[in-house]
Amino acid sequence: MAVDTKKTQINDQFRARIEKILTHLAQGLIEREEVMKLTFLSAIAGQTIFLLGPPGVAKSLIARRLKYAFKGAKSFEYLMHRFSTPDEVFGPISISKLKNDDKLERVVDYYLPR
Repeated sequence: MAVDTKKTQINDQFRARIEKILTHLAQGLIEREEVMKLTFLSAIAGQTIFLLGPPGVAKSLIARRLKYAFKGAKSFEYLMHRFSTPDEVFGPISISKLKNDDKLERVVDYYLPR
């Protein structure tokens, strides 16, 4: 019985901590609390999330705020447009690696953050 009580106490502390983080992250966001929760969930689960919507609906703000939930977190931004290509964000394909080694690799220097 004591073990179950301790587990419940730990779960309650964890839940309270998560709720405090989410409250802080969603502060000042109107009708975007659920999106912030889903974005945070995807981050702690190690998954990606794609935010799609017209300009001005807080997509970038949510992404920028998310890094404050993690100690020492870093982020980078790239403004996408309808003609964006993967090469612009991830770097061009290394032609020499493809030709000489038959490997598909990207040249990531000066593209993705390290």
